[in-house]
Order: sequence, then C-alpha cells, then structure tokens
Amino acid sequence: DLDIVESKPMHGLGDRVKRGPDWKWGEQDGGAGRFGVITARATRTEWVQVRWGNGSSNRYRFGEEGCYDLTVDTRAPFWGTEHPGVMCDGCHLSPIRGTRYKCDTCPNFDYCQVCVDTKPHGRAGHKFIGIACPSAGNGSTVATRGAAAGLGAGVSLSQTLSVQRLKNHVTLVLDASGSMAGERWRRVLAGTREVLSALSSNDTVTCFVFNDSSTAICNHEDPTRTTLVQQLGRVNCQGRTALYDTIMESTLLNLLRYGIDVQVSSMADAHVDHHMLVVLTDGVDNCSTHTHGNVCSVLQRLHSSLPNMQTILIGVALDAEGTRAMSGIRNAVNDSDCKFINATPDQIANVFREQVVLRIRRQLRVG
Repeated sequence: DLDIVESKPMHGLGDRVKRGPDWKWGEQDGGAGRFGVITARATRTEWVQVRWGNGSSNRYRFGEEGCYDLTVDTRAPFWGTEHPGVMCDGCHLSPIRGTRYKCDTCPNFDYCQVCVDTKPHGRAGHKFIGIACPSAGNGSTVATRGAAAGLGAGVSLSQTLSVQRLKNHVTLVLDASGSMAGERWRRVLAGTREVLSALSSNDTVTCFVFNDSSTAICNHEDPTRTTLVQQLGRVNCQGRTALYDTIMESTLLNLLRYGIDVQVSSMADAHVDHHMLVVLTDGVDNCSTHTHGNVCSVLQRLHSSLPNMQTILIGVALDAEGTRAMSGIRNAVNDSDCKFINATPDQIANVFREQVVLRIRRQLRVG
C-alpha cells in the first residue's frame, strides 16, 4: 500500500487517453487522435473502462500481458467537474472536465483546459470565458481567458476574474545507486518524462542524480528538455547512496535563488511562483557527510521561506529503517505540502503522475 496523506486515485481515473501502441479496436474511439476519459479500472487485472467523445464506452488493456491499447495525455487535467452535454471543439472530448472555456462571441464554441493552452481560436478579438462549474451561467464565479476579454450574456463584471498559470520551478533528486539499476531506473525515466512533458517553456527544471556523490543536471536553456532526457538515459546506476548530501545541495540551491538565479528575478517572484522538490530513493543513506538532522533543518527553512513550496518524498520499496528516515523528514517539516509515499517499483510512474504532474497542473493564480 502507498503511504499517501491525501486520497488520490492511483490508476488514472479521470485521465484523458487516446489510441496507444497496441490499439486493435478499429473506430471504437471515433477515429485516430480522438480522446476519451478513464472511468473505471478492473480490481485485479490491467484493464480500464474508457468513455469516448462519441459517447461509446468499452474496456481496454492498460498493461495486461504487457499490452497498452491506450496512451495517457499528460497535458490534460486529472480533476474537475464534468460539464454535461458540452464537447470541446478542439479535441472533441465530451463532456469537458475541469474548467470549460466558452467563446464570448461565437454562439456554440468551447475549449477544454488543454486546448485553450495549445490551440488558437482562429478568430481575431474573440476571448474565452472560463466556467469552473456547470452552474456558472446562473451566478457562479467564472473567469476570463486573455486580456480585455468580453463578457458573455448574463455574466457581470463582479463575477469575472483573471486566471494565470503559476510558473513552476521543479527540482528532481533521483537515486542512481546500484540497487536502482535495470527496471527501476527505466520506470524512473518514464515518470520523469511525464513530468517534463507537463512543464511549459516558462517553467524551470533542475535534476540531481546521486550514488556515491551527486551530479547536477541544469538545463534551463532547453525548453524541450531533450538534453536532460538524453543525459538521464545515459546514467549508469552503481555505487552507494549519498542521499542527504544531495538533498542538501539541491535545497541550498533553491534558497540561493532569492534574487540571484535569473529564473526568479526578485523576492516577490520567488514568493508567487510554485516550487517543487521531488526526492526518489530506494535505500537508506550510507555515505553522506550531512546528517538526517541537517536535511530536516534546511527543508524546514525552505518551506517557511516559500509559501508555494511542495516537497514530494518517494520511497521505492523502502525497508523499515528507510521508511522511518523519510517519515522523520516529513514529520520534521510539519507542513501539509510535504508528502511521503512508499511505493513498489511498478508504481513509480503512477506516483510521478499522481503526485507530481497533477500538482504542476493545479498551479493557477486567480485574481
């Protein structure tokens, strides 16, 4: 079982999917490139139930005997209210989940969260009204998308807010000791790719890999993160576990970003932006010069300094000693935004998706 403070579906319920590498089901999905939503998962088998935009619903392999009929669209939001009877005119997802973006001029034109971020409307001067729930047209708060957006019928100025995606600064600390070699590291790479695909070109990512010592891979200049992916793919897992030294190095770097790192231009930006530290290890520290207490202290400082700070501690099949160490860090930080998850190796990619990608997608500033 996963030691997760908050209850989240670990098997992709609500995820948006499309045809995968082993698809063999003809036009059940309404055609190549069309999207559906996972609505249920079998208890003991790797099959999922998907409802497609054309209204059909069927079961598909999602790991059964190594076959994947589906791929998950990691850009899509994994939460939110359904808008019954409303289809996205960009990707044909029906119904739209999460925020519905309705054109303020066209009589019947709507986008989902992904399409409003990635697809232009195509008509000059048209803006979107963001509707958080189906009753928004009857007095609930709505949000405009874009500057000087017009107001739809029945929507007053007092009901209109602006929505802006927070800038994400993500630091990954990944265990590359000998025990992580093989399938474990391949699953880490898969999870890391999903995280990178969720980041926009305005976000930053820094990655530390560690065994006997730590190596920082900083690649702010490459918005596609291709160099980072290539470097991680060449990592040779071997050696011991300098976990505490690497956490100290990565967290001290974050503290120094106050007014120094060009990616955070001022103290005000540092307090507004979203900061996330993700630590993954499958063992107990056995060669650091820093101590467990040092780590607890610096993480406490980081969380108290940055109100939008989140730390995700991921253990991979940790034994009792390793679980106590990671739980101790979480308890010492004493912040609801510091989580510890102890996962089995085959759950690594899902934990990245549910605990990291989901949180990145949630970072919106409303005002």
